[in-house]
Amino acid sequence: MDTEEPVAGSSEQTSRRLLQFEEKAVPNWFAHVDPVLCRLLGSVDLGSAPTLLVADCRTGHIVEQVIEILPEKARLMVVDSSSEMLDLARRRLSASKRSIFYSSQPSTKLSYADEVFHAVVSSAGLVTRGDLGLAGTEMLRVLRPEGHLAVAIPLWPTFSNVPDLLAESVIRLEMRDIEPSLQNFVQAVLREDNLEEAFAELGLRVLDYETVELELEFESPEDFFFSPLVEGPFLPRWLAICGDPAQRQPLLLDMIRAMAKYFQDLPLTTTAKLGCVLCARHND
Repeated sequence: MDTEEPVAGSSEQTSRRLLQFEEKAVPNWFAHVDPVLCRLLGSVDLGSAPTLLVADCRTGHIVEQVIEILPEKARLMVVDSSSEMLDLARRRLSASKRSIFYSSQPSTKLSYADEVFHAVVSSAGLVTRGDLGLAGTEMLRVLRPEGHLAVAIPLWPTFSNVPDLLAESVIRLEMRDIEPSLQNFVQAVLREDNLEEAFAELGLRVLDYETVELELEFESPEDFFFSPLVEGPFLPRWLAICGDPAQRQPLLLDMIRAMAKYFQDLPLTTTAKLGCVLCARHND
């Protein structure tokens, strides 16, 4: 198994974060989503020696799943923006005899040439329609004309209690100037009824999709906001409604206090819904 570049080691704090990801994010999220995504991809013929890109691979759970559906001669390019996550993915797959190449880079700015991959797979990194536009456009750029794209993206009502919390905090903190940004965010969350339209805007047709619904439980508001499921992918986008970065911490603290008041000492339960989508380029 080869690598394109050495991957940096992790600090003690980063190690704890990676452990949290493995203990919480993988079993509660990716263990449900990744098999569905790979089953969809496995339904198409990729040829006897395809080259695949796994984007936003996180700690490599998705790569383990992808390997199971690929022919022996397949080559995988595995990327993630976090070199520490990529390092853990490489260790996870160290016993694999497959041709796997690793590179730390974001899915929104890939270093690969145009139209080189038979398939691109990603089960992380996409949260809103805007993310699909940015990363999806780049994934499409590196996809061969006959290639397939398999991605997972959250759908409404994933964490649907948060927009209401944001709206209440905006009023309490007298930040009414950011209400339009909040509305724009809510509108940017994909729904099942506009899923095909969003992919069509990228020049893709949906061949098949499945939804995965998850019931999630958190011990406290802090456990929710700073969990690996929320802190990296969702929290920055929620707080980005504040044009002034100085507004973000007060907004977050107010939401935490409000959520603590609502749930008191009870566990915080919420739902997530993800669309696992298999698509190809439009032929016209």
